[in-house]
Amino acid sequence: MLAAALLAAMPLSARAQDPDALPNAHHQAARVVAAELAMQDAEARLAALAQVQPSGLAEQMRHELAVAAATYTYRLAARQEQRLVYDLAGYATVQKAVIALLPAGLQSPFNDLIAGLHSLYNLGGIDQYYLVNPHYTLLYSTAAPLP
Repeated sequence: MLAAALLAAMPLSARAQDPDALPNAHHQAARVVAAELAMQDAEARLAALAQVQPSGLAEQMRHELAVAAATYTYRLAARQEQRLVYDLAGYATVQKAVIALLPAGLQSPFNDLIAGLHSLYNLGGIDQYYLVNPHYTLLYSTAAPLP
């Protein structure tokens, strides 16, 4: 009885999970949307900061730090989105479920990117997409959002 109560009180992330279980489609779709929203927010902050002309050294430093923070947020969200595309490309069943949950404007770009990855994998002789473990070869500062 005590063990059941303790298990119920634990956060979901602390519970044991089946390593062979597929990713949750709703969770993956929420991560995609969160990355898109983070990039949009960062772009809006950068646009607002571009309109500001700081006066004085302290204001200039604050401005530069704010620009750097917004740029970092943008690059981080873009990299997360890239990672999600690679993850989805490995699981066709999850991919279809996630694509269906995405906003209409994101469905086509995600489908196109994943189809492109599948084509590259096929050219390399890989037909079991879940075996691919992508590595980032580009600099973090070059992370870009979906086209």
